Amino acid sequence: MELEYERRARDDAETEKTELEASLNHLKMILIKELDKNDELTKQWDEALRQREEAGRLQRNTAIQMQKGMMPSFVSSSVAFALFLFHKCRNKIKGDSKNEQDCSNGDYIL
Repeated sequence: MELEYERRARDDAETEKTELEASLNHLKMILIKELDKNDELTKQWDEALRQREEAGRLQRNTAIQMQKGMMPSFVSSSVAFALFLFHKCRNKIKGDSKNEQDCSNGDYIL
């Protein structure tokens, strides 16, 4: 009777050990997946920062080229029109009634 009790206890312990190992392996798989997701999100974040820096660099280069008069006329006219719209919207937000006067002289300084 005592031997039977020990055998059952040993079998139960083995079963629990197997279940714990399975649970541990499952948790390891979940952890690996989460780490992979984190790596992917980190890569996406780095790419977004790189694109933002590149856009800022391009904007600064465009502004420098415009100041030096090196921009092609179609780019200059597009930028001038965008600045005109920007000033018009800014003045509308500020409540200025002289939208047309602010931009008519060609001064598009931000």
